Amino acid sequence: MRKTKKKNLPWALLILTLFLSMITVAQTSAIVIMTNLYITPVWSSVGPFSIDIMVENVINLAGYEFKLAFDPAILKVPSVASIVVGDFFPTIYVWKKVIDPAGFVWLGVSRPLGTPPDEMGVSGSGKLATITFQVIGTGACYLDLYDTKLGDPGANPIAHNILHGYFANIPTTFEANLIGKSAWPEHHHFVPTKDEDGAQNLTGKVRNLGNVIVKVKVVFTIYDEDGVEVTPAPETPTVTLQPGETRDLEVEWTGYIVPMKYSVEARVWYDTDGDGVPDALGAKVKPFSFAVA
Repeated sequence: MRKTKKKNLPWALLILTLFLSMITVAQTSAIVIMTNLYITPVWSSVGPFSIDIMVENVINLAGYEFKLAFDPAILKVPSVASIVVGDFFPTIYVWKKVIDPAGFVWLGVSRPLGTPPDEMGVSGSGKLATITFQVIGTGACYLDLYDTKLGDPGANPIAHNILHGYFANIPTTFEANLIGKSAWPEHHHFVPTKDEDGAQNLTGKVRNLGNVIVKVKVVFTIYDEDGVEVTPAPETPTVTLQPGETRDLEVEWTGYIVPMKYSVEARVWYDTDGDGVPDALGAKVKPFSFAVA
């Protein structure tokens, strides 16, 4: 019987294989799963209706707090009984449950005092609360989550993303864009900035061209003298605009590498599905340029 000679991998190939394996492991371990706080269903157009406040991918949660804003001319939370704590915690202590006439509810929940430390935190995904609304008017409004806090047993904050909700009982048209002589920096046309650190204020004049309330932001794509895009692209905070409202949105950019001339393209992004995250691109592109001395 003839024996088959076992071939050994060349050392260079073996080292390369191990190196690629290490890269794969490093890339896998670098994946970060973010905790999300969100509303479902995102969109409501009938009444009365209920929404759930959900948490996703949380680790070791021992307490939470949030406020939910709405338009009191359109919606109403009838009573504190309309705010029901979800089943994410097996046992709870409700330390805050408020309905404010100005148009928000406030809920604070934690594990009961005396809960053993090893049973305090809960991980995973689930329902934190259900809120039921009555419809008392006509129009559209965001269901805005704000002042949100998630904490572990040591009262340390847990970072999280927020996705909002939306209500409308009228036909909706979402549109926003840059208008007029907008998206000009404080010092433009290659005039050197007066800021010693090279900081540059970038501004976009935005108008809500739709018929309902909408969240918008401006993103500035910056290129250096060689046409290479400078990342990350600065963007303004996301704000809410009423129908027909115009506002200047501004961000300070300090991401220059070396003093030089820069060209910029400004664009508006606006929300179209009610979750508060701008997902549609405005039609206009506003180019301009500036220099950092």
